[in-house]
Amino acid sequence: MTGYQRAYATGRWTVWANPPPAHVWHLQHPQTETADRPAEAVGEARQ
Repeated sequence: MTGYQRAYATGRWTVWANPPPAHVWHLQHPQTETADRPAEAVGEARQ
């Protein structure tokens, strides 16, 4: 999980209202290429 967080994390927050405080990670989905669709098109399709 640490490697995935390093590669795809875009942010991390601490939720202090949660006992004990929790860390919330915002991760981006890894873009994949296919033979008929380059990585840019894959990202555009999800927006």
